[in-house]
Amino acid sequence: MAAWAVTAVAATSAFAGGGYWLYESRDENSGIEIVIPTPAPVVVQVSGAVMNPGVYELPAGARLQDLLDAAGGPYGNANLDPLNLARLLGDGERVDVPTERAEFTSVGPGSAAPAVDAGGTASNLLDLNTATLAELDALSDLIGPTRAQAIIDYREESGPIERVDDLLEINGIGSRIVDSIRGLVLQP
Repeated sequence: MAAWAVTAVAATSAFAGGGYWLYESRDENSGIEIVIPTPAPVVVQVSGAVMNPGVYELPAGARLQDLLDAAGGPYGNANLDPLNLARLLGDGERVDVPTERAEFTSVGPGSAAPAVDAGGTASNLLDLNTATLAELDALSDLIGPTRAQAIIDYREESGPIERVDDLLEINGIGSRIVDSIRGLVLQP
């Protein structure tokens, strides 16, 4: 009876707490069944300035550095200074790795409007016709260095970009990308 009570209590606390797997073992000498809860893995999404953004399953107790390693590490324009790489990750968490120009990645659908300077123009919007490769790469986690170079090549071959929808003419840039940067770039 006592062994059953221990098993029931361990199983109840494991299920009630969520996030635990049960490991069962039987003591061969006494015949008592031992249930040991073990922490479940964490599933975390990473986006932004990493080589392979996506959803990763990591062992319980994983830290932010482990997630970056699983995602292939940060890429060139990643800004790791504001991140605590030693912090423990929680299940269901999303981590955005910022870029050097984080103000461009923080504005988007559903977020605050860009700041407007005294002249009435948006002060933190990027001009697609003068932006450097690094600035375009930092604009959105959907762009990356290859698409940033394609934008530069397009404007050099076709002339100035007159509206953000002109980017739809570039191979590899679709409406999802254009919509993600629409509020981040100057529009004539």
